[in-house]
Amino acid sequence: DRINLGKMVKSVLDEKRNRCATEILEVLKEEAEDFRSHPLMDDSMIMNTAFLINRSKEKEFEQKVNQLNEKYREKIDFRIVGSLPPYSFSTMEVRTVEFEAVDAARKALGLDDEATMFEIKEAYRDLTHKCHPDENPDDIHAMEQFKRVSEAYKMLTYYCQHYKYSFREADVKNFVMVKVLELPESP
Repeated sequence: DRINLGKMVKSVLDEKRNRCATEILEVLKEEAEDFRSHPLMDDSMIMNTAFLINRSKEKEFEQKVNQLNEKYREKIDFRIVGSLPPYSFSTMEVRTVEFEAVDAARKALGLDDEATMFEIKEAYRDLTHKCHPDENPDDIHAMEQFKRVSEAYKMLTYYCQHYKYSFREADVKNFVMVKVLELPESP
């Protein structure tokens, strides 16, 4: 009952947060050229949004924020971080991959030097089923093993970009991973 009550309270609070964020966004986007919402960092945040503001409208934007601050008096803490240089609203992660990490992931899933995506997924499914904590309630190491297999699968799916994947050191060393974290919305 407590879990269900907690879920109901969270649902009501999330709905209230969304209504408030929508209201704030409607007011602020009037002064913005464009905006992008980003994930919330914790449950205390209502919204995390970047606004692209024309220099000629900076004062109007700040006035709108001050008006919202007055309206919500002490209930919401508004923070403006900026001015920042203009940037693309697409966030990308670019990183190299260490052979040792890919090799450890390959071994954790019990794969050979080459594997198809199907083989990677099958190995992952088999191992997670075998080591899932719910399947092994008496095994104190089940959660650790489950996390290790999940992280290995995550590493290999990021690394793999072709039908057949090489885990050989020479191939891994030449690989650069590019991941689009947020795509811009279409106009």
